[in-house]
Amino acid sequence: MIKIETVLDILKKDGLFREIIDQGHYHYYYSDVVFDSICYDSRKAQENSLFFVKGAAFKKEFLLSAIEQGLGWYVAEQDYEVGIPVIVVSDIKKAMSLIAMEFYGNPQDKLKILAFTGTKGKTTTACMIKTILEKGGIKTGVIGTLGVIIGDTTYPTNNTTPESYDVQKYLNQMVEEGCQCAVMEASSLGLKWHRTDGLVFDYGVFTNFSPDHIGENEHSCLEEYAACKG
Repeated sequence: MIKIETVLDILKKDGLFREIIDQGHYHYYYSDVVFDSICYDSRKAQENSLFFVKGAAFKKEFLLSAIEQGLGWYVAEQDYEVGIPVIVVSDIKKAMSLIAMEFYGNPQDKLKILAFTGTKGKTTTACMIKTILEKGGIKTGVIGTLGVIIGDTTYPTNNTTPESYDVQKYLNQMVEEGCQCAVMEASSLGLKWHRTDGLVFDYGVFTNFSPDHIGENEHSCLEEYAACKG
């Protein structure tokens, strides 16, 4: 659960908030609205959800479908004029990351987080570190190429570094299931698209760097690839 006042405070603090547009009227403040869930998949939207409009493949029809399911609010970089209030932000991916973090109670504050980035070796290194930690009696979850691993259960993911909402959801689940550490693969695209925004890693490891992942759907050039690795 998260109140709209909290959502707006976070967005304003990070300079992401532009305005609320409700039936053609512009607002800077709003109150007395509570969201029971947040999502970026229109199929999961419901009456008290806060829906994030993101992705190059997004279509207005997805938003209209969510409204048919009862959606009352959404966050986007523009007003789609669909008859419900919109919180307009300057960067939807950053906004979703920060709101998801708050929604799940800032689970990163309850875990030691180790992040690995590099062209090669992230998965191998992450699995090795998980094994070492658990041999030492420290329950550890993993987020990476093999999926999300918590205890004996593996949850499949679409990306090495999932969307920020999913990262926070799984970190929270790790906390609830007694993990003390989380090991993450922080891919260059995950960093580029703000999937780890707001997270402070306790330890960061740069495995290596080599010419790779250059192309239309990844990085425009080697310099950009290196910059994303940070």
